[in-house]
Amino acid sequence: MNPYQILDIPPGASADDIKSAYHRLAKQWHPDRFSGAEKAEAETRFRQVAEAFNMLKDAGRRAEIDQRVAQNPSPAPEKPSVPAPPTVRTADDWFADAKEAQASGDRERALGLVQYALRLDASKVEYFMLLANLLDEGQADVRTRIKAHENVHRMVPKDPDTLVSLAELYEAVGMEARASRMWDLARTAAPGHRAVKARQRAQAAPRSKNAPAPPAESPSLGDQFRELLSRFTKKEK
Repeated sequence: MNPYQILDIPPGASADDIKSAYHRLAKQWHPDRFSGAEKAEAETRFRQVAEAFNMLKDAGRRAEIDQRVAQNPSPAPEKPSVPAPPTVRTADDWFADAKEAQASGDRERALGLVQYALRLDASKVEYFMLLANLLDEGQADVRTRIKAHENVHRMVPKDPDTLVSLAELYEAVGMEARASRMWDLARTAAPGHRAVKARQRAQAAPRSKNAPAPPAESPSLGDQFRELLSRFTKKEK
């Protein structure tokens, strides 16, 4: 595999050129942009682009590749005497790359990598947690963020951070009953959680003098009946 050919850049390209080529091709071949038979091809291309980038971003590996390409300038693929088995990257490999991309501030790349890891293995809660975290960082659509946190909640029902996140997101879209339930669960699971304690302090704080008074209680039906009866009796007298 010649990573320069995959990324469509010349041998010896700069680190910035390599990164730019990766971003351009990763966006072009992102599987979410395709459907049907084209989606399978896009996934293959997306995987090749990511693998090529991983090969070239490491200075040591890039030096070896440059030396090999210089010795074999022909565009024809190399034919080793003993065919090497293809490198199979696991979901954990893609997840590790996603965490590395997040740490370096490349949220878009991290998002694409963790989504691909989830396609390979949707049983790891840490994958869903990273996805939810990346969506929160990017201020994605609230409904999308809710779905991501709900996936985590189904796998880890008592995770305090997830409960708090869902409570706040439900409040943001006006789902007060669900929000209240999440706050209750969060208080039970982690009464010392910073967000839980802050909410309790806010609820316990005395009402400001300038705050509008709460609406007066409506009289009960019994009170209304007695009032009418009293008025009627006075008129009779």
